[in-house]
Amino acid sequence: MPINILVVIVAAVIVLIALLMMFLGVWNPFPTTVNIESVKQAACREVVLGDCKSTGMIVDMDVNGDGTVGGGADTLQALCNKYYGCESAADKTSCCLQACGCKV
Repeated sequence: MPINILVVIVAAVIVLIALLMMFLGVWNPFPTTVNIESVKQAACREVVLGDCKSTGMIVDMDVNGDGTVGGGADTLQALCNKYYGCESAADKTSCCLQACGCKV
């Protein structure tokens, strides 16, 4: 068997193993993106259950970059401001509530 065929077969097997690991959840090539979205979804679930009134709940992520996860400044509103474009909005709270799917 020529060496080129072996290289192609080995590369294909490596790619298939990587895809399998991604689908099984063993390896996540985009951890921060998924983490931001999952943190937002968990906090938004609380907002929706609370009748879409507050965005001040603390989230399980270091939003402000101070090295402390879930500190006093790590709120859903801070997450919306930093990652979902609510910093430049006229009404930041309404922007964040809309990002959660609330009708404002």
